Amino acid sequence: MIKINNTESDMNAEQQNLRINNEEEKRSTIFERVRALGFPIGEYVVVGGVMEAHGLRKANDIDIVVTKKYFDELSQLPEWELQEFNYPDDRKYWLKGNGIDIMPGFSYNDAYRPDTEQLIAGADIINGIPFIKLEELLKWKRAANREKDQADIETIERYMAKL
Repeated sequence: MIKINNTESDMNAEQQNLRINNEEEKRSTIFERVRALGFPIGEYVVVGGVMEAHGLRKANDIDIVVTKKYFDELSQLPEWELQEFNYPDDRKYWLKGNGIDIMPGFSYNDAYRPDTEQLIAGADIINGIPFIKLEELLKWKRAANREKDQADIETIERYMAKL
């Protein structure tokens, strides 16, 4: 016999599966875009986009921190345009291309200045892609303390409290 009417619990399960599939769909974009770059593991960590990887919010762009050596290699390639920041620190220069920003460091003035190699080594691997730990992103956002970071800080704190 074919079941025509779904029970409320069946509908909730179906709706929940749909929600999960939609969340995975949202997250797939960042994974596909980073994977397409072909960057070698151990040379980079994704910092802008980690919230999307965790399903917290869609990333507007992708920011990737790479080792100084790899940054120098990438800067020689025509697909990356060398840019200059307006403030002097380890991110004086960065590369831009196709909605992706590449930086040789991830800091905010003197308030947050982690070691790039440690960020890369301590990355969370999600679907084969190294992402900065949420704890580190939270430190950066607290140091920057810009208006646009306030909602992210609250979102990350709520998410981490549930883990």
